[in-house]
Amino acid sequence: MIRSLEIKNFQSHKDSYFEFDKGVNIIVGESDSGKTAILRALRWLIWNRPSGDSIRSVWGGETRVTIFVDDIPICRIKDKQEEYILEDSHFTAFRTDVPEEIQKVLNFNEINLQNQLDAPFLLSETPGAVALYFNKIARLDKIDTGLQNINSWIRELNNNIKYQEGQETKYKEEIKKYDYLEKFETEVEVLEEMDEQYKTSLQQSTKLENLILDINDSIADIKEVSEILQYEKAVNDILFFIEQRAEIDLQESRLEKLLMEINNVQNEIKEQSIILEIEKPVNDIVKLIEEADMLNKQQKSLFKLLSSIDSITNTLNVKNALKTSLEEKLSKLEICPFCGSKLK
Repeated sequence: MIRSLEIKNFQSHKDSYFEFDKGVNIIVGESDSGKTAILRALRWLIWNRPSGDSIRSVWGGETRVTIFVDDIPICRIKDKQEEYILEDSHFTAFRTDVPEEIQKVLNFNEINLQNQLDAPFLLSETPGAVALYFNKIARLDKIDTGLQNINSWIRELNNNIKYQEGQETKYKEEIKKYDYLEKFETEVEVLEEMDEQYKTSLQQSTKLENLILDINDSIADIKEVSEILQYEKAVNDILFFIEQRAEIDLQESRLEKLLMEINNVQNEIKEQSIILEIEKPVNDIVKLIEEADMLNKQQKSLFKLLSSIDSITNTLNVKNALKTSLEEKLSKLEICPFCGSKLK
């Protein structure tokens, strides 16, 4: 069920939004107000037709039609690139083809949308056309086609059997003609070859008889199935199970691929574990190198400090010698040079 419709830059619709209720919805409006364009927008999204630019608005911009089908968003876009968007998945819109994933979600056919002047659905059709439509819904048309093909195969097999039986009779009559020549080796070889052909014919005849039995069994099975297929729900359930089976096969393939990737990752982990085993010794060596560099720097700093201490010591020695010399000179003076008083 279509729950809502959004149309942007599509013919006369610049940005229109429609939300539908369950049951019958009626859209009314004046002539040339865009009612028919709504149907065109739906047809463009559902069947990807028309493929040209006639549906785009004259004012330009990205043309976009979005519908929600049972809370699933489906979007058709036409701009520099043409694409479909189903939830978070993107698909290229090629010509008038519609991606299979989009078709499955939409589940629309030609009878779901009618033009403004179309006759009422099925009311103007002949009884044969109506019956053909309902047979198509119940999948009975496929059973009729299958039965026709099987009858054709049976007729062909019967003709082949009659032909083989005629050949068998012919070979038997030819064998009788050469009964008196059994003493001659060359004629014996001919008889052996004909006998082989006869055996081959018998085998083919047996295979054909078995095939006919299988076909008869298949016809009986089809009759039983045809009674079941009168109920549409049962047929849809079978189709659903088939789709589920295909999905399971796809998931199984993905799981096998994932297991291969896991094995590759495990192999990489083993390789990394080997590297990690030697990581600690390497880290210890790096730490020792760093400590050696630090000791070298400290040694250089000590050398500089010792050199500075030696320089300061030499300077102190010179100062002390100068002090001693001055004290000796001062002790010899009788008058203080600073205050002028007598020292002794």
